[in-house]
Amino acid sequence: GRSVMQWGNPRNEYVECIPFPVAADATGASLSSPSSPGADSKDEDDDAITPDRIEIDEKVDEQLCEYVNKIACSYQLNTFHCFEHACHVTMCVHKMLKRMALVETTSDEQNIDDGNDFRRLITKDPLTCFACIFAALIHDVDHPGVPNGQLVREKDEMAILYGNKSIAEQNSIDLAWGLLMDSNYSDLRRCLFANDGEKRRFRQLLVNLVVATDLFDADLKLMRKEKWQKAFGTNDQADSATDADANTDSKTTRSHLRATVVLENMMQAADIAHTMQFWNVYKKWNKKFFQEMYSAFKSGRLASDPTRGWYNGELWFFDNCVLPLATKMEHSKLFGGDADEELLKNASANREEWEKHGKELMKEMIREVDQVTSQ
Repeated sequence: GRSVMQWGNPRNEYVECIPFPVAADATGASLSSPSSPGADSKDEDDDAITPDRIEIDEKVDEQLCEYVNKIACSYQLNTFHCFEHACHVTMCVHKMLKRMALVETTSDEQNIDDGNDFRRLITKDPLTCFACIFAALIHDVDHPGVPNGQLVREKDEMAILYGNKSIAEQNSIDLAWGLLMDSNYSDLRRCLFANDGEKRRFRQLLVNLVVATDLFDADLKLMRKEKWQKAFGTNDQADSATDADANTDSKTTRSHLRATVVLENMMQAADIAHTMQFWNVYKKWNKKFFQEMYSAFKSGRLASDPTRGWYNGELWFFDNCVLPLATKMEHSKLFGGDADEELLKNASANREEWEKHGKELMKEMIREVDQVTSQ
């Protein structure tokens, strides 16, 4: 059921900037479909499409439920990279999208002029929002329970197929896309995609969002750093794009780049959301990940014993991945007000708690995995 022969390696489809549909104007009306002169605003409101007015065919509903069920069954029984993790990530993405939409409905025209209209490119497009939820749900499907680097060392078939790059991520995209293209989901596809252009845009979003969850690939890290600087940087080149005299094309391009960067950052933050949530949530998922890596080590599929470097490894992960990502999320002002500071605040608190109590927690975690393996 793989789609690799048809589409090529998904990693090769990753792009710097995704073109989004024209956003709605400040009143919520589509700029591509201006209202007639003199149209009554009340009539426009009466004609507006709202979720409660949309009717989905029963076949579509059934096929969507069946698709989700098959994806759930395609997750392996890992302690961390499992369907429970997929659900956790999906709920986090949904919450972030809702928060983004909330701040967008309360933003004024000045915010739009200041270059924050990237939020509208996301929240006003149902296909983009659905692609985010879809990507979150499938992003780790069929994950083997070992890092990509281990698959490379083992010369695994998947590693060879995907050129030793973003192996688990590309496999998840291929599996999920191949299933979606199955003839059993033709009604679902017709509901999702009005034309081939929407289908291509959906796939592009899916590829970029899932590939974004590969946090450790050196080429991707460099590309993400450069993209962030272009989108949100403070150098002269970045500032010129928001200058009052900048042309419309430059502003539009930067808005689309910002929307792309924000979506990828949102996906990354959701994937490691436990590090930016409350302490008990962090402890739960940190232990699950440790158990998964320890199991891989005991089965001969991990080079180093995780019990020896886990404490310092978590501190390194906070300092080099979690906190920089949370800082970017705050800087991009996605959610407005105190909500923008929440992720960074929680991440900083968890890092502090782990530094204080991590060594004691490690003793408990090691005792638990030793009891399981000795049974």
